[in-house]
Amino acid sequence: MNMTHSDGELPLFRARWLGSGGTTQSLRNARRHMRASGSRFPRVLFPPLPMAPSLSKSQVQRAEAPTSVESDGVLQTWPAPPILNVLLMLATTHPPHPTLEMRYHAATAQKDGITYLITTRQLADLIKGKSVVAFYGNNALDNAYLGCGCYEDYIALGSDRGKEILAGHPLYQTHGVPKNVCAFIALSHVCLREDGQTLDTLEGEMRRGHERLTLYALPEGPARIQVYYFSQRHYGPSGQ
Repeated sequence: MNMTHSDGELPLFRARWLGSGGTTQSLRNARRHMRASGSRFPRVLFPPLPMAPSLSKSQVQRAEAPTSVESDGVLQTWPAPPILNVLLMLATTHPPHPTLEMRYHAATAQKDGITYLITTRQLADLIKGKSVVAFYGNNALDNAYLGCGCYEDYIALGSDRGKEILAGHPLYQTHGVPKNVCAFIALSHVCLREDGQTLDTLEGEMRRGHERLTLYALPEGPARIQVYYFSQRHYGPSGQ
């Protein structure tokens, strides 16, 4: 029986299957399975593209598990979508100094397991325990990569918990806070930059524009303060 499919559907299926990590043999197995059943190639068999243009909140949450399909009794699995992470700028024009701030949070996370970094930015769609929150400096620091941590929570400054954290925070009570702060980012596993590390170390692809995450590819103006990016490097199983 000849398999039926719409114009361009089979080439599209092949390209997306192989492009997302599937093998030629697994593609043949899927084809034999479809021929035996006389079915079309259904859209649900398309493996997700490695770098999707955008992910909804539900899609981001589902990124923790790989996608699979059974073909000829063999479970074929392709990689899960990459994890959404964020790169934030720390500026010398606002207290505390970025170098001091990063050192404090690295030491506190190592000692207490969790540290709370104050921010002026609103974050969304990050995955607790997996997403990376990375930091780099402003022009005064040559836009150097500063380090990163694992995203654990986002706590509004106006909440009871946020007020409690600020009132007892040794760093920010001593050295002050930036203007227009709105929340704390709870972080674990905070690591300082090692010698030779740059933004390239994050191995990311920016969500906006889908360019490789490098210093020279960052957007101009205020948009470079907060840059979302996708990466297969993350915390938790199979991550950092």
